[in-house]
Amino acid sequence: MTLHGLASYRNTAVSIDENDKGALLIKVFQRILEKLEIIGIHIESRNFEKRYEEISKIRQALEILYDSVDVQYGEISQNLQGLYLYIIKRLDEANLKNDKNAVDECKSLIKTIYVGFEEAYEKEKENCSENKKNIAPNDCFVEINNKEVPPPESPGRAYAGRGYL
Repeated sequence: MTLHGLASYRNTAVSIDENDKGALLIKVFQRILEKLEIIGIHIESRNFEKRYEEISKIRQALEILYDSVDVQYGEISQNLQGLYLYIIKRLDEANLKNDKNAVDECKSLIKTIYVGFEEAYEKEKENCSENKKNIAPNDCFVEINNKEVPPPESPGRAYAGRGYL
């Protein structure tokens, strides 16, 4: 989507523990959900400036997530990117129309993505700890569409539980 978003993600990824990118992703979704709550309050209080600032922050995070999706996983990746774009579109509409329903829809969609990533991340952590016979957590294989896929060689990908973004 934007080179700026991708560069921001890469800068963040370098400063975190390579084995804990899944936890970072979970924290990003938690923070987005918190900000969506705040946006709802700003809409109700008609604080347009603060609403715009918070929507801009979420929009930037979603652009980074969009840029971070690894498209090698085909339809799943495309669907996730499409969902990110749809959420961005709905946030833009919420901003223009001061529409709390659009924000609530975005919150529901983000919550669904968050829960899925969180479950996959926890399952992968369990699998790695069970199979931890001198294997680093990043070396564990992930299962996508019932196929085992080794972690990609490039360190620039974000780990997302059952796969990489």
